Amino acid sequence: MVHSGARASIPTENRHGAVLAMLEAATEGSQHLDDSVVITATDGEMMDWWDEAAQQHVIKAGDGSRVNVTPVTTSLDAALALAERVLPGHWFSISGGGSRWSATIKDSEGGGVYWFGDGPSPALALCLAALKASL
Repeated sequence: MVHSGARASIPTENRHGAVLAMLEAATEGSQHLDDSVVITATDGEMMDWWDEAAQQHVIKAGDGSRVNVTPVTTSLDAALALAERVLPGHWFSISGGGSRWSATIKDSEGGGVYWFGDGPSPALALCLAALKASL
């Protein structure tokens, strides 16, 4: 069942820049960051809905589909699923350890275009690289 829930405050002007700055400053993931990243990456908007069964916010993506906001800033699996959704066919790499991680995304078209993200966790690093690549 989906019902109205708490709405995250997401900047509307220069959304990509604001969310990139939030990710670069983050020391850990959060529900607010999850909302911000998923909305920005999918060019979506918060629908003020909560999926009770999944315990997740629901957004309306730019393509009109409904998307549950998964814990992309704390789960590498969720971050990778989002990156694959918004950047199909791209190549993803994660390296690092401890509190320093790096993510690299390569354009699969052979053009040699790379995007990078660094963060305190693999999920945050990948979210940062994915948002840079989706600009």
